[in-house]
Amino acid sequence: MAMPPDFPDPFDGVRRYLSRAAARALDRAITEVQQAAGRAVRRRMRDVSDTIDYVTSVLGRMPHGVANTVADAGRGPSARPLAPNEVVLVNQAFGAQPVSPGQVRIVPGAGNQPAAAAAFRNGNPAITIGNTIYMKPEVYRARGGSDLSSNPEGVEMLLHEYTHVIQYTRLGFTAFGARYAREFHQSGYDANKMYDYGSRTRNYDDEMLEGQAAMVGDYGRQMALPPGSRTPALIQQLRTKLRGTGILGQ
Repeated sequence: MAMPPDFPDPFDGVRRYLSRAAARALDRAITEVQQAAGRAVRRRMRDVSDTIDYVTSVLGRMPHGVANTVADAGRGPSARPLAPNEVVLVNQAFGAQPVSPGQVRIVPGAGNQPAAAAAFRNGNPAITIGNTIYMKPEVYRARGGSDLSSNPEGVEMLLHEYTHVIQYTRLGFTAFGARYAREFHQSGYDANKMYDYGSRTRNYDDEMLEGQAAMVGDYGRQMALPPGSRTPALIQQLRTKLRGTGILGQ
């Protein structure tokens, strides 16, 4: 089933980097998702949440290894592995993880991933898809560039997005996308509310996906600041919410 003219295919940019077998698996998954959506497919991708839902639905229709191959094909030539200090940071933050830091890549820009380009046009400073963290180039440079662990803002960004990497690994593409779309709807289609863990009385495990990532990023930033620049009330709030997770020593 071909994409409608008003529905650009987020996977167009990665097809030429795939093997024939992976490309066939991708096309089958796209067809299945479109058939399941029916006429509703024409109303999809009105915002970043719709894009994530569509991309993760397609990836979720494939075997996990193939899905990761397709997702990774969107990285482009500028993707880099985590720097040594960044590996130390995520290991300290998360301990034993369901994904190796060596599998994760950071892309300064959208690479070949249209979903990342759409997110940047929407104003998002970064977006994570599977094991790949995409950052707006200007945000990437401002937050440390080749070593995001080098300043508090970079620490916040890396830990926030790495939380999403872990969420993808634990939930799988389909469940991540469906939950993200559901939480966006529950937030009245106001993305800012998804991040606003401070307005909710939930602990980490019960938080929204963006709320979880915001907690980890904010706590990491506080710990990276000089003691005199920290916000004690925020630190205490985050320690309470993160208690028992093992994240950042909590």
